[in-house]
Amino acid sequence: MARAVVRRPLLWGGTAALAPLALALPALGMRPQDAAVTDGLPRVPAVDAAARMQWAFPGTCAPAQVVIPTLSTV
Repeated sequence: MARAVVRRPLLWGGTAALAPLALALPALGMRPQDAAVTDGLPRVPAVDAAARMQWAFPGTCAPAQVVIPTLSTV
């Protein structure tokens, strides 16, 4: 394989450059949206509940902090 690459470096270099671009083509149609925004989602009970929760408790999501007490051996 190394010989084939050395014989035709432009072909293999072009292939190596175009392959990731071809794989990324589906991502061009993506439309990112904030996860908290529910306006773009269909009106189903789960979305309505999420919208009511966001209205009742505004703010951003934060990871939970869990505290586990340990027994001291002192």
